[in-house]
Amino acid sequence: MSVGGQRPAELETARKVLELERRQGHQDRAVTTGLASFLVNWERRMAATGDVDLQALAEQVVVALDGYAALPVGERAARLDAALGLLGEESGTRPSPPQPPSPASGRGGSRRPTSDRSDRGRCAVRRRE
Repeated sequence: MSVGGQRPAELETARKVLELERRQGHQDRAVTTGLASFLVNWERRMAATGDVDLQALAEQVVVALDGYAALPVGERAARLDAALGLLGEESGTRPSPPQPPSPASGRGGSRRPTSDRSDRGRCAVRRRE
Protein backbone atom coordinates (compact mmCIF):
# COMPACT_ATOMS: atom_id res chain seq x y z
CA MET A 1 0.00 0.00 0.00
CA SER A 2 2.84 2.39 0.63
CA VAL A 3 6.10 2.79 -1.19
CA GLY A 4 9.30 2.96 0.83
CA GLY A 5 7.39 3.65 4.05
CA GLN A 6 5.75 6.74 2.56
CA ARG A 7 1.99 7.12 2.67
CA PRO A 8 0.36 7.58 -0.74
CA ALA A 9 -0.29 11.26 -1.44
CA GLU A 10 -4.05 10.73 -1.78
CA LEU A 11 -4.23 9.33 1.75
CA GLU A 12 -2.33 12.31 3.11
CA THR A 13 -4.63 14.68 1.22
CA ALA A 14 -7.72 13.08 2.74
CA ARG A 15 -6.18 13.04 6.21
CA LYS A 16 -5.31 16.74 5.96
CA VAL A 17 -8.80 17.66 4.77
CA LEU A 18 -10.41 15.67 7.59
CA GLU A 19 -8.04 17.18 10.15
CA LEU A 20 -8.98 20.65 8.89
CA GLU A 21 -12.66 19.75 9.19
CA ARG A 22 -12.02 18.73 12.79
CA ARG A 23 -10.15 21.96 13.59
CA GLN A 24 -12.98 24.00 12.07
CA GLY A 25 -15.52 22.43 14.41
CA HIS A 26 -17.18 19.90 12.08
CA GLN A 27 -19.00 22.59 10.10
CA ASP A 28 -18.64 20.85 6.70
CA ARG A 29 -16.56 23.75 5.39
CA ALA A 30 -13.06 22.26 5.07
CA VAL A 31 -13.64 22.23 1.31
CA THR A 32 -15.90 24.72 -0.43
CA THR A 33 -18.06 22.06 -2.08
CA GLY A 34 -18.57 20.12 1.16
CA LEU A 35 -17.02 16.94 2.45
CA ALA A 36 -19.38 14.65 0.48
CA SER A 37 -18.25 16.14 -2.83
CA PHE A 38 -14.60 15.88 -1.84
CA LEU A 39 -15.05 12.23 -0.83
CA VAL A 40 -16.71 11.25 -4.12
CA ASN A 41 -13.76 12.62 -6.07
CA TRP A 42 -11.22 11.25 -3.63
CA GLU A 43 -12.73 7.77 -3.84
CA ARG A 44 -12.49 7.91 -7.65
CA ARG A 45 -8.81 8.85 -7.43
CA MET A 46 -8.19 6.01 -4.99
CA ALA A 47 -9.95 3.58 -7.34
CA ALA A 48 -7.75 4.79 -10.19
CA THR A 49 -4.64 3.60 -8.31
CA GLY A 50 -5.62 0.01 -9.04
CA ASP A 51 -4.61 -0.95 -5.49
CA VAL A 52 -7.43 -3.04 -4.02
CA ASP A 53 -6.33 -2.28 -0.45
CA LEU A 54 -6.50 1.47 -1.08
CA GLN A 55 -9.87 1.06 -2.79
CA ALA A 56 -11.23 -0.88 0.20
CA LEU A 57 -9.87 1.74 2.60
CA ALA A 58 -11.46 4.55 0.58
CA GLU A 59 -14.79 2.76 0.65
CA GLN A 60 -14.58 2.35 4.44
CA VAL A 61 -13.82 6.07 4.89
CA VAL A 62 -16.70 7.06 2.62
CA VAL A 63 -19.10 4.74 4.47
CA ALA A 64 -17.96 6.15 7.83
CA LEU A 65 -18.77 9.68 6.63
CA ASP A 66 -21.96 8.86 4.73
CA GLY A 67 -24.61 11.54 5.31
CA TYR A 68 -22.14 13.77 7.16
CA ALA A 69 -23.78 17.08 6.20
CA ALA A 70 -27.14 16.04 7.69
CA LEU A 71 -25.71 14.80 11.00
CA PRO A 72 -25.66 16.76 14.26
CA VAL A 73 -22.21 18.08 15.19
CA GLY A 74 -21.63 15.44 17.89
CA GLU A 75 -22.26 12.62 15.44
CA ARG A 76 -20.10 14.34 12.82
CA ALA A 77 -17.24 14.43 15.32
CA ALA A 78 -17.58 10.72 16.07
CA ARG A 79 -17.74 9.78 12.39
CA LEU A 80 -14.80 12.01 11.51
CA ASP A 81 -12.72 10.45 14.29
CA ALA A 82 -13.58 7.01 12.95
CA ALA A 83 -12.55 8.00 9.42
CA LEU A 84 -9.30 9.52 10.66
CA GLY A 85 -8.66 6.32 12.60
CA LEU A 86 -9.00 4.35 9.39
CA LEU A 87 -6.57 6.63 7.59
CA GLY A 88 -4.11 6.48 10.48
CA GLU A 89 -4.21 2.69 10.50
CA GLU A 90 -3.36 2.40 6.80
CA SER A 91 0.34 2.08 7.43
CA GLY A 92 0.04 0.80 10.97
CA THR A 93 1.36 4.08 12.33
CA ARG A 94 0.12 7.46 13.31
CA PRO A 95 1.77 10.56 11.89
CA SER A 96 5.01 11.09 13.77
CA PRO A 97 5.89 14.28 15.58
CA PRO A 98 8.55 16.53 14.05
CA GLN A 99 12.09 15.35 14.68
CA PRO A 100 14.70 17.53 16.39
CA PRO A 101 17.52 18.79 14.18
CA SER A 102 20.29 16.29 13.61
CA PRO A 103 23.70 16.89 15.21
CA ALA A 104 25.16 17.19 11.71
CA SER A 105 23.18 20.37 11.13
CA GLY A 106 25.73 22.48 12.97
CA ARG A 107 25.43 23.98 16.42
CA GLY A 108 22.39 21.98 17.43
CA GLY A 109 19.94 24.82 16.82
CA SER A 110 18.03 25.78 13.78
CA ARG A 111 19.92 28.01 11.42
CA ARG A 112 18.47 30.72 9.28
CA PRO A 113 19.02 30.32 5.58
CA THR A 114 21.95 32.35 4.40
CA SER A 115 21.41 35.04 1.85
CA ASP A 116 23.66 36.25 -0.89
CA ARG A 117 26.29 38.22 1.00
CA SER A 118 27.47 40.17 -2.07
CA ASP A 119 25.29 43.12 -1.09
CA ARG A 120 26.92 43.71 2.30
CA GLY A 121 27.10 47.32 3.22
CA ARG A 122 24.38 48.29 0.79
CA CYS A 123 21.59 48.82 3.22
CA ALA A 124 18.67 50.87 2.04
CA VAL A 125 17.86 53.43 4.71
CA ARG A 126 14.94 55.75 4.38
CA ARG A 127 15.58 59.28 5.33
CA ARG A 128 12.91 61.28 7.02
CA GLU A 129 12.08 64.48 5.30
